[in-house]
Amino acid sequence: MSLDVTEWLAESLIKSVRRRAYMPANDASYSDDVILDIINEELRDYVVPVIRRVNEEHLIARYTFASVSGQDWYKLPPRCSGEAVKFVEVQQTADGDYIPLPRLEPEKALRIGWGYWLEDDRLYIQPTPQSALNYRLRYFYRPGRVVLSTRYATVLSVHTVTNRITVTGASAFVNDSGGSTPLDWVSGQPGFRLISGDIATQIEVSGAGIFDGIDSTLPLLAYGDFACFAGESPTPQVPVECWPLLAQQVAVKMLEGRGGSNYQMALDALDKQEGRTIDLLKPRTQAGSRYVHNFNSPGWRFRGRPRTYR
Repeated sequence: MSLDVTEWLAESLIKSVRRRAYMPANDASYSDDVILDIINEELRDYVVPVIRRVNEEHLIARYTFASVSGQDWYKLPPRCSGEAVKFVEVQQTADGDYIPLPRLEPEKALRIGWGYWLEDDRLYIQPTPQSALNYRLRYFYRPGRVVLSTRYATVLSVHTVTNRITVTGASAFVNDSGGSTPLDWVSGQPGFRLISGDIATQIEVSGAGIFDGIDSTLPLLAYGDFACFAGESPTPQVPVECWPLLAQQVAVKMLEGRGGSNYQMALDALDKQEGRTIDLLKPRTQAGSRYVHNFNSPGWRFRGRPRTYR
């Protein structure tokens, strides 16, 4: 028996926003499309910063790349929120552990000699790699844009022998997503995180919803997952506990221009909702406080390798 996730989809979120804004469905002041635009704005401008402020490793992704001999800069991942990285690591041997790189100030990089710095949307490595080394970023990723059901389909079956995935749902999605159009495959379970992104697919029969050529994602997909256009999602890709906070913030934005008692009540409710949401997001374990180690402390020497004091 599959989990009913309809309460978290975009259509339900819009209904919740209308209730919180004291706005019936037949109120033409805001169409569903306009409300959805506000949802995506507030998801990016309000909810994501709240989650980042909690500092409990939500919305963190890993990106691994190999350096090119003689090249000292590399583009940050396109979904990197705020073009911000958590930290950078390097693997100096093929089977070795990753060790952290220190962050450098650009004007001091040539003098210090080993580490990384950020410049615009690029990561610079010092000294310039002279061989292919594996680097790993941990970065804050940007959730997908929330869309209505006309923009995605639902996985019906996964055929591991024939390497095919059959989907059902929006005919417009199935007809428009053929050829090499990149797709995102999104989990059908709460928090609806990205399973595989920017996957080029092929449809065997136009309009039939049969996808070929994505065998690398097959072991991870299951009935009820979603197929979306790249960068989109059926629901906010944040912890579901943030869903009421997002709905309340959108209601506040919709009432902001009207003022009055409804706006003030919605604003007061938002303040309480933010406190409840933060309480649910942290701490993520009950065993004890989070411990953060400073790799630049005296207990660490050059290139992050530990040492002991006698």
